[in-house]
Amino acid sequence: MARRVPLLPIASASSEPPLTITDSWDRIEKAYGHSLADDVRQRIYEKTKSFAYFEVFERTARPLQDAIDIVSTVRGTANSLQNALAGSFKGSVDASYYAESLIKRNVRDPRLKVPRYSCGPFDALSGVLTSLAVACNVALGEMESADAPGRREGECWENWIRSLTRISQENRLPWRVSKGSDKSAQESPFTMLVAALHECVPKDARRHHHSNAALAKAINEARRQSKRDA
Repeated sequence: MARRVPLLPIASASSEPPLTITDSWDRIEKAYGHSLADDVRQRIYEKTKSFAYFEVFERTARPLQDAIDIVSTVRGTANSLQNALAGSFKGSVDASYYAESLIKRNVRDPRLKVPRYSCGPFDALSGVLTSLAVACNVALGEMESADAPGRREGECWENWIRSLTRISQENRLPWRVSKGSDKSAQESPFTMLVAALHECVPKDARRHHHSNAALAKAINEARRQSKRDA
């Protein structure tokens, strides 16, 4: 079982993934070996649509470490600039006073404009950099905490399998899948239902579909994972 990997809580998708289940019910029911009432069809459609939609984000979300690296770089730059500003006035008192007075007189940014007898623009900028560094520290703490967002590869698919299992159970339809690798497991009605539904979702969203034996094994693993999570 793949480990949970901290991922960004956001991801980009170019468009909503296509779903071709609407015109495929005859084929799905034939594979399943059972007719499906309209309300059962609707529930299966909604769960399959949800799986296809969210699976894209699970697959394309970037590692949280990318954001951690960016914030760390910003913090390091802020600290380096602040140290550089402090080191700029280590010369003679007269030279430091003259240099800062010229900078203060010629600064144009209103955020660095300060009263004549108060701190200079370098002190004002240093204060901003301190605030920025503190904000970076807080952000890093949030991202590196145990509650940071994370996912396990295939989690959306497993949730979909469990949803289909509940729908089948609640409507007294076949849902059991043998734990062996024999023909009964590979061709169980539920395994064939999932295999048929796989044909309705984008290829990149399909998992364990290279053989019915692999699919049956993955279905049982998804159900076991639900018990471990509980």
